[in-house]
Amino acid sequence: MTMHLLGPQYNNTAARKRKSAVKLNGKFLDEFKEYNKHMRRIGAGELSLSDYVLYRQGKLKTPTKKGKTLSMQYDVSDHRSRYPSSGDGIGVMAKKPEQVYTGTYVKGIGTLHKSNSVPITNDEDAIAIARMRRS
Repeated sequence: MTMHLLGPQYNNTAARKRKSAVKLNGKFLDEFKEYNKHMRRIGAGELSLSDYVLYRQGKLKTPTKKGKTLSMQYDVSDHRSRYPSSGDGIGVMAKKPEQVYTGTYVKGIGTLHKSNSVPITNDEDAIAIARMRRS
């Protein structure tokens, strides 16, 4: 029996790509120093070189700190009695007046290309848009 007829369970090559070992070169050590410098600035503490290597490989397990939860007591009835509503209970705001154009600057609306509407302010604009559409 030849190898190409066997299933994947008989394959002797690695199925997944293994992570390469970290090389402690100058660039890596510079990144380690910058990381510790940043952590000192924010007050989070420093890591040792071995812990930093594990951190870069994604294998570092940091313990989580459990703090006590703060509960706030809020009495809604007290709040409502101190700050009464100022409206009549219909809606939350006054209606905004509609914006209507009342001037004479824009004479009309022209179509430049397909459904591209442009304002026409004078007769020269209307002639220019008409000529652009035909050419």
